[in-house]
Amino acid sequence: MRYNIKITVLRGEKLKKNFIRSLYFFLIPFVLLMQGCPYASTISLEVPGNSTINQALLGEWEYNQEGIDGIGTLKIYKFNEREYLLEASEKDETVFCRVFETLIEGVSFLNIQQIGPGNEENEFVFTKYYIQFDKLYLVTLEDNVLKEQFNTSTEFMEFVKSHIDNPELFGKVIILDRK
Repeated sequence: MRYNIKITVLRGEKLKKNFIRSLYFFLIPFVLLMQGCPYASTISLEVPGNSTINQALLGEWEYNQEGIDGIGTLKIYKFNEREYLLEASEKDETVFCRVFETLIEGVSFLNIQQIGPGNEENEFVFTKYYIQFDKLYLVTLEDNVLKEQFNTSTEFMEFVKSHIDNPELFGKVIILDRK
């Protein structure tokens, strides 16, 4: 079995902008971009050693937002006992990410880090999620409330825990259908 994958290499500021756009083309429709930006950090919510694999998350998911040109697909594979490999595709672009789960106050979060060109700063972005009736619901952590960078995962997790009920911490719900 052969796969043809086009990977675009960019430089400088255009590279950083393309990383955020590429990583979230299936998660954040244009409307969300007008309301806030995903929070990015070099610190994850925790280390992947505490994570487990949710079998229900594995597989292929499809995103199609009315008014947005194209359909995005999200493929989630088990990479090892603690991490996922995420493949996000739209039209002729594909982005690969390392992903692991963090549980905070009973809420599941994904720590998402792009692999390869486009993320030289090794930043993570974060989304809480749940699955119901073959639909994957994703909600990104936004920079509306998260204005600071944290020094440790513990500080970051404590901040999220203390603000978990604040709706301004999150973007709108994005729904993907199991394919």
